[in-house]
Amino acid sequence: MYHRRVDGEVLDFGNTSALYENSLVMFDHQTGSYWIQVSGEAIVGELTGVKLDLVASVTMPWGEWKSLHPNTRVLSREQSVSGDYSYLRDVFRNYDAVINAGETSAPLNVDRVDRALRLADLVLTVRVDGREKVYPLSLIGDGAVNDIVGTTPVVVFSRSTGPHGAGYSRIHDGQELTFMVSGPNSGEQFVDAETRSVWNLAGTSIAGPLAGAQLEILPGRRAFWFAISILLPDAELYVPG
Repeated sequence: MYHRRVDGEVLDFGNTSALYENSLVMFDHQTGSYWIQVSGEAIVGELTGVKLDLVASVTMPWGEWKSLHPNTRVLSREQSVSGDYSYLRDVFRNYDAVINAGETSAPLNVDRVDRALRLADLVLTVRVDGREKVYPLSLIGDGAVNDIVGTTPVVVFSRSTGPHGAGYSRIHDGQELTFMVSGPNSGEQFVDAETRSVWNLAGTSIAGPLAGAQLEILPGRRAFWFAISILLPDAELYVPG
């Protein structure tokens, strides 16, 4: 997710239907420049070399989102207008196995991929002050990673379902917090060691002395490792101990 404003102009984006290193390529209607979705960088056209600013966001399974936001509404497949919605299905089911087997639908130069992880391992990056670090969600599983990106203390809340996760600043109201999962079968709850407050995946404290507090979510990307490795080669990889 990115800001659409570049040099004061708001851009409108569309899909070129092209792929670069098996990663989606977008275009903007204003200049016709081509942009890599994962890196947010223009690679063809007037804006070549320009990078969009990341917006903090979280990707998670529908069930996780619904538990955090029970009043959310979703578009129904039963529409009053004519149209067949029965074709809607998860066309990317087992896509990770296809990628790991090297059977990509578009060219992918696997020699450019750091083989520290599998091609299709899902990772989360956290970006702070121009530095970006990569966290392998598939290896972290259900956990909380206390780390530092640049000089900023960060925490990555990770869930094995998906897998998915989010990165936050560990500084709240001037205090540096240290996080852990609250135990087996703890759902999306996490606990800080300093106050024993309980936090959910959205970075909100739901019980304890800090109940109602909100951690600052940090910009990042959730993507396949092959895309991050090729398109963001300078990003540091976190390796679980």
